[in-house]
Amino acid sequence: MDWNCDSEHRSTYHLLTHAPAIARKFDEAEHVTGDGGIDWDALEAECFSTTERLLARVARDLWNGSGAAPVGNLLVSLDDANFEAVVEAMRLRREWMAREDVPSGIAATSSRSTPKR
Repeated sequence: MDWNCDSEHRSTYHLLTHAPAIARKFDEAEHVTGDGGIDWDALEAECFSTTERLLARVARDLWNGSGAAPVGNLLVSLDDANFEAVVEAMRLRREWMAREDVPSGIAATSSRSTPKR
């Protein structure tokens, strides 16, 4: 999988490989599907601690917005290393804002579907 193709891929990969609590669970060979998706159910099934489940939900949110990770939990549940990995992943996800071809005030649209709320 080309993890550098867009900010969704880069930010998700960063979190899954740099946040210590989830990095030891994520296995690219096992969790990346043949069509370039991520088997979120398989990954989340391996997450037992509150921190692991929260990081899996954040990664899923970065991927396509469907993880429903409560922001307040990030502040009270994560240690410094995992929190910093989340912050850096969010910075990577916002890369589209630095593009010159995105007009001011216009949100870029993701190529992935976002669930209706």
